[in-house]
Amino acid sequence: MVAVPNDQPVKTAKDIKPGSRVSTEYPKLTKKFFDNLGIPVDIRYSYGATEAKVPELVDVIVDLTETGSTLRKNGLKIVDIILDPQQSSSLIRNPGMTL
Repeated sequence: MVAVPNDQPVKTAKDIKPGSRVSTEYPKLTKKFFDNLGIPVDIRYSYGATEAKVPELVDVIVDLTETGSTLRKNGLKIVDIILDPQQSSSLIRNPGMTL
């Protein structure tokens, strides 16, 4: 998902300003997403606690979330979904292994 501070007037990722600083642990996915929107952004690799970097170090984050409670605690709002885990998750098992 893509999240920004609550006080930003951003409603969707299309509203994110060119040149925005984006923190993520998924730089290739993030670059592809913003390239498809035609928005050049400054992608910065996050080494954990991505949500804690806004707004001092970055303007936007791209991260995983299950409930969004950590985002809300850090004053962030989700403005877009890049991948829906219910549509993209897969379990692959080696048939020779036991569970």
